[in-house]
Amino acid sequence: MIIEKVTTPKVIHSDARGEIINITDHVAVITCVEGSVRAQHWHPGQNVQLMYLVFGRYAAASEEVDAEGRLIPNTRNVQIVEAGQLAECPANLAHAYTFLQDSLFLNLNTEPRDPGGYGKHTIPIAIRAPTMDEIVVASKAKER
Repeated sequence: MIIEKVTTPKVIHSDARGEIINITDHVAVITCVEGSVRAQHWHPGQNVQLMYLVFGRYAAASEEVDAEGRLIPNTRNVQIVEAGQLAECPANLAHAYTFLQDSLFLNLNTEPRDPGGYGKHTIPIAIRAPTMDEIVVASKAKER
């Protein structure tokens, strides 16, 4: 008899911001507490990161990164992401998120996401989280 295998995925990181649960090497479920800031990193190479927001709302700041891993001036953009939307973050784009509501998203990557590989596939960078002024402007732009 063939039956479905049922398991409980492992929480690979938990802190005051929420939890990261790896489903596969390419898929994670990430919970986020209202007011928390996540990301503040970038992905080198060819990895494209997709974030499907199941519920909640967040402000996403992004800036391009040069070949030496530095933020490129005048490339900053802030957008509001709502439940049911899919955000696509290409390689070499730094990103930082401020969660405006408790949120849960599916994090989908085209390349494997090894929990021990932080610093290789995910590189920290000093990108500023969206400011309240940027959030207000991005919210008004989304309403249009």
